[in-house]
Amino acid sequence: MKGNLYKTTKQLVQMVNSSNEKNNPHFDYYKKILKSCNDDISFNQMLSSINFKGVQPLPKNKSMFRFIVKCSNYNLNQSGNASNNVIIGPVNPNSPLDPSDMYSLSIPMSHYHLSKNNYVQDNFIYRISNKENGAIAKFIERIRFVDNRIQMLICDYIKRVDSSSPISNLLFKNNVTPNSNWTYTGIINKIKDDEYINFRYFKDFSSKDTLFY
Repeated sequence: MKGNLYKTTKQLVQMVNSSNEKNNPHFDYYKKILKSCNDDISFNQMLSSINFKGVQPLPKNKSMFRFIVKCSNYNLNQSGNASNNVIIGPVNPNSPLDPSDMYSLSIPMSHYHLSKNNYVQDNFIYRISNKENGAIAKFIERIRFVDNRIQMLICDYIKRVDSSSPISNLLFKNNVTPNSNWTYTGIINKIKDDEYINFRYFKDFSSKDTLFY
């Protein structure tokens, strides 16, 4: 599996190198985009702008609910330019985006696909080794920050919940408090002694909803 991944990445690097040798203007454009959307200031402003939009029942199961989050990010990056885009993924800020960096900025992920009754779910999973370093380690750190932010929002919502909330009865019935009787399943989850990144994509073709987290 690793051998196939390396071969594929190596071929990609060769292709980009070939294009870059011809002074491809698109490559210089992507360099500017990455530089302006990956700095810590932009990320922290994006993180603090994540808030709850509301709580909705699932279309096919009214007894289950979905927390809707929004990100109203609008900031000035380090260059002083307005930016709505923030890249959480691994980027090496000390490199001029050389194509040879691509392999070191990639992680091998297992893929699980489920398609049943007009419902599609894709999972991309990576086991954290705790040996990651550089841009990959920072990428994982940023995912943890996002998870912590959402978990904090859930806790705050439970603290302020009242009878107007669609889940107030459900919380009362199960004795849910801000610190007990609920579990947050985030992007990073622990199974036994191992932690996993799990990016999930859901598509219900019976509705207009598409979710990715």
